[in-house]
Amino acid sequence: MRNHTSLASFCAFVAASSLLWLSTACSGGKPGDPENRGTFKVTGVSTGAGAVYPYRIRAVDSFGNATSTVLNIESDATLKANVNANNGVLPVATLPLTAVLPDGTPGNQFLQFTFSHKLDLTTILSDQLANQTNSGLTGNLLVVAYDPITEVTTTVPGRGFVNGYTYYNEFGNLNLTQAVTKESNGSGVTIRDVRATGFPNYPGANELVGPKVFTFVADSDSDLSTLETFPTGKLLRLLVTGAVRDNEGHLLEQELKTATTVGGDSNPPQVLGFTAIPQISPGNSQTGIDPTTSILVKFNKPVQPGEVGTFLDPTLFTPASGGLTLQVTAAAQTYEILYYADPVSFSNFCDYVVRPAYNLPGYATVNVSVNTTRIHSLTGTLVGTAIATQFSTSAGPGIVNAPIAPEAIYIGLAGATPGVSVIDLNGFGQGTGDITNTRWPLNPNIGAPGIVPALAPGTTNLDAGGAGALTLAKDTNLDTRLMRDPLLGSVADVHIGAPLDLVYNDFNINVNTTAANQINPQTTQPMP
Repeated sequence: MRNHTSLASFCAFVAASSLLWLSTACSGGKPGDPENRGTFKVTGVSTGAGAVYPYRIRAVDSFGNATSTVLNIESDATLKANVNANNGVLPVATLPLTAVLPDGTPGNQFLQFTFSHKLDLTTILSDQLANQTNSGLTGNLLVVAYDPITEVTTTVPGRGFVNGYTYYNEFGNLNLTQAVTKESNGSGVTIRDVRATGFPNYPGANELVGPKVFTFVADSDSDLSTLETFPTGKLLRLLVTGAVRDNEGHLLEQELKTATTVGGDSNPPQVLGFTAIPQISPGNSQTGIDPTTSILVKFNKPVQPGEVGTFLDPTLFTPASGGLTLQVTAAAQTYEILYYADPVSFSNFCDYVVRPAYNLPGYATVNVSVNTTRIHSLTGTLVGTAIATQFSTSAGPGIVNAPIAPEAIYIGLAGATPGVSVIDLNGFGQGTGDITNTRWPLNPNIGAPGIVPALAPGTTNLDAGGAGALTLAKDTNLDTRLMRDPLLGSVADVHIGAPLDLVYNDFNINVNTTAANQINPQTTQPMP
């Protein structure tokens, strides 16, 4: 019996130990807070009477028509599935011109930020005296007043509370005080510290107090009992950065940027820095930029994401034009570049990543323009000031304009550095090559009448032409390995595909080409 009991105890110990190990292993070695499940993000920003965030859009039906159903945009997929030329993102809520609470009674204006996890108070509220001029905020969460005319930005005066806690300056020392709590038997709040008299209190105000809530109350005189609005005539820009942490130390995974106003917003959206240095990067005459770069354009308020440009789609080779223009000057030629444009995220419709549809050329000037004819604010006002800036590219990857079959042989290169090279069988064509060693100027068609387009000798490696028959074609960097990592990892076989005219239709520039004579090799039908 003694042995039987010992064996049973040992088995129970092993089972309990296994369960304990599984529990700690799945939670990173310590039990996690059950209220911190899922992505740590901002779930809402409210004026109490309306939502500033999340952004919202009407759902579309199978024909793309807007319906009466309003969706919160909580993913890129929701945005892309519902936005179109006739269905944009809805305006955000604004604050009233008078100091009233959501129920209409007098009270301080406020903004309520709600998160999905319990907050680490110290990452939002500062215990440093130096930050009291910043309304006591650390800078990880910002509420600033932006003048839409002068672009002067100032701190919005106010007092912040996390779960009803705030720092009070007592004789030069900052003391953390729980000044407000939820009502024990109601939907309002209870003032625990007389200095918090004036904290918004109305039916439903208990939502302003909680471990996942930051409440920012208008207060320019350090006295909440005097009722105030946020600054009028300004744009209230709201930013929550990834430096905000939850009470388990996790960083915010989805940053937020938006803006609202006190009263209606009739001012046009602008590129930030439109009065001085536009916040377009790269731009402002920067040099040595990698030709594979993307471009970041920042607006002072949310704009309609479907109007900046076409969302990135790897299967779409010719994105439709939007409210920007990319223009490249290389080899004495100026031409436009197609591009994609996406908001930085579904929680930030102020900043946009612009990606050229193909690599920019090296040693070229790129002009970036923001036009005033296409991009609207969420309230329907067009961009107010046209912006133009530029930057210059470095060498970057070489551009290739090589001969095509049947006047060329394509060679797959195996080994440690796989790639593709091209043997030029003609030798008198114009493409990329060495401007100091080219046979193109000997082409008898140069200068001949009736040639469309007119032919001329090249001026740079972009239009130099080949070195002669049976030579290897070169890119603008004079490299004969025309395709390499990371565009391809290995070369096992080489196939010749459909003519480029089937992808890049050139009947609008080539007088000898029409939509009727471009034949799809699979369907054998004309393909415009």
